[in-house]
Amino acid sequence: MRLRTLLIVSLVATGFVPMQSHAATPPAIASVTHYEGDIRGPYTSIYLDDFSANNVVKFTVSNQSSIIAESTTASANATIVGTTLTFTLPPVLEVSDLNKVYVTYHSGSDNRDYWIFLNPPKFRPYSYSGDTSALDSKTMLYTPGVFVVAQKKNQIFYFSRTPNSAYTFKKLRKAAHVKGGEATYAYLVKTDDNRKVTQPGFWVYLDSTYKMIDSTTVFSVAGVKMQPEGHDITVSPSGNPVVMTYFPRKVDSNWLSKPYPGPIFDCGIAEIDKKSNAVNSFSTWDYVSASKKVWKPILDKTETAIDTSTGYTATDWCHINSLDYDPITSQYIVSFRSLDRIFLLSKDLKKVNAILYQPGARQHFARMINATTVTALGNYTSESASQLLTWTLKKGKWSLKKDTLPLHMLYCGNINQLSASTYFVGGGCGTATPGTYGYLVSTTTTPWSLIGSITSSAIPAYRIELTN
Repeated sequence: MRLRTLLIVSLVATGFVPMQSHAATPPAIASVTHYEGDIRGPYTSIYLDDFSANNVVKFTVSNQSSIIAESTTASANATIVGTTLTFTLPPVLEVSDLNKVYVTYHSGSDNRDYWIFLNPPKFRPYSYSGDTSALDSKTMLYTPGVFVVAQKKNQIFYFSRTPNSAYTFKKLRKAAHVKGGEATYAYLVKTDDNRKVTQPGFWVYLDSTYKMIDSTTVFSVAGVKMQPEGHDITVSPSGNPVVMTYFPRKVDSNWLSKPYPGPIFDCGIAEIDKKSNAVNSFSTWDYVSASKKVWKPILDKTETAIDTSTGYTATDWCHINSLDYDPITSQYIVSFRSLDRIFLLSKDLKKVNAILYQPGARQHFARMINATTVTALGNYTSESASQLLTWTLKKGKWSLKKDTLPLHMLYCGNINQLSASTYFVGGGCGTATPGTYGYLVSTTTTPWSLIGSITSSAIPAYRIELTN
């Protein structure tokens, strides 16, 4: 019989991202972490919850402890001085070295051997299958359940176990100015795993070495406190984080044929400064209610959802699911799934420059490819296949081209062009094939065909961001 326990270990680390507890609060930049431990027979297994390159880990052991062995695949430089065990993590974590003992020491006080592993038993990275050569130079950023992972082929550069489920993990287009320094990466940890429609939580900011430097738990718009939402994040021209929110509010919807039964979730966007105050903001409800004649027939036909987990009925009528800033055109590009629309917003978030519409698309991951091209993953939940949507601007007018994908991503996901003839479709809340979370698509055949995949027995990720 195997007894599971939690070992609380005093930790001092260089560049380590420790976790105070497995509660829905941001990890502290501090010196205490929790490790998961297995006690079995005469030895105890200790599993680290975080990994990043070359970190020096120190924690307290009992008196009369001694090093028995180090990993044969990498030098841990393990030492015990008094009651302090010190060892160094490798520059990368090879997938082949997962679940292998890294350092072993013996405790004289309880006559027990301790085995230290670099990963928890439930950590399962994604695997590559088929022709995935187009991903050779790409690092995948993804969030399978309670893990945040940066992986390039068979090498893991970073992972962290989060208190609740993680959602989006992305490399920011430019460094974000936060209190702790310059943020290169960001991921969101949900504060309520019961939420299905919306993903409220806190953003965690990492520097270029994956070291945690700050977090955003709440922010203020005109004195009203709001919680960030996890579908996406970007950076403003001035370097401030720009976040999304589903803000519950009571509104007058009597101008609709079927007024909403209670509060709504307003799809908001806010550029926030280092004090978490909004510098600029956008309210979708304020925008549409200012043009009731235009938006009444649209909203009368718009699919809505009720999120009862908030303690009251709040109607999700717009469902914002992607956000990015394009420095070439100085615009934000925002996807609203329920509205089947993509908004192009001015850099001060005060003007809607254009609206791109495709009925039934239920799109995700809208991105400005260049000054005249916008792409998105058209999920087409109610149809039999998803589509690549490409809008092109010519002589002041947007035209749409649709290409059918050889898969059906019901919800969520992202699409990236890797070469002239290869696309990558990643993530998905309703995957096209169970256990497959990424698809390499070739355009050299008619119809387009699948040539490679990303698979795992782990929990699927909302999407798989790619970075060089």
